[in-house]
Amino acid sequence: MYTRCPQCSTFFAVSAEQLAGADGRVRCGACLSIFDGLEHLTERSPRQKTDGSGIESRVSQSDQSSGDDGSSPAHIGSDAFDGGASENTPPTLGEGEGTETVPEVIKEEFARAEAETRGRWKTSVLTLVALILLAALGLQYAWFKPAEVLAGYPQARPWLETLCAYTGCRAPDRRNPSKIQMLARDVRIHPGYEDALLVSATLVNAAAHAQPYPRLQFSVFNVNGQTIASRIFEPEQYLSPDLDPTGNMSPGKPLQIAIELIAPEEAAISYEFRFL
Repeated sequence: MYTRCPQCSTFFAVSAEQLAGADGRVRCGACLSIFDGLEHLTERSPRQKTDGSGIESRVSQSDQSSGDDGSSPAHIGSDAFDGGASENTPPTLGEGEGTETVPEVIKEEFARAEAETRGRWKTSVLTLVALILLAALGLQYAWFKPAEVLAGYPQARPWLETLCAYTGCRAPDRRNPSKIQMLARDVRIHPGYEDALLVSATLVNAAAHAQPYPRLQFSVFNVNGQTIASRIFEPEQYLSPDLDPTGNMSPGKPLQIAIELIAPEEAAISYEFRFL
């Protein structure tokens, strides 16, 4: 039969004579604690296991040798009782002679916990990989279609501008023609040409950010309110030569423009500016 140390859970083979000689008390050869061997008796044989060197260690049966007092002090493996020990001295059980027997229910619970842990890790890894792939797909779409991204999500512009700063893409310019205001305008007969008009105006960008120069539509109407002439002018057609038409219009800074055009044959009563 076997007893088990409650401190280090090591099993040892013992005999009834050994336990009776020490009133059931034994000393563990592994951790040297003294415990009641009768309380921890078991008929189940512990499993064999290998130590660090790969050599199997087994729980051996108790050897008996005669002591000085005629009793039979027992030893397990290489550890023996002291020859002069009294019959109430607890036997010392050999260190490392036995191994712990794990109940099947504990092994099943342990295997189940390991399987659950592996499952959770697998799910976490797959989720992380999926998120990385989705992020990569989103970055590619933003790199190739920045205008579409900003059309659907204008609040994403700071993020998109940061991305383009690192990847070399070009974020579309902020364009809001409705924020361009006309401070002054004047339409008169051209002083240098016959049958021509000279249109001048002062524009300002009321937006909080710079934006491209707008396309300018100029229309004139007759007395009945009908359009008698209309034309769209590109930035290079109305800006002064010292300004870059591909640049941006600074916020809050007035801009002087001038347009020369042929006067319509029908008398013009009113005119209109639109920014596109």
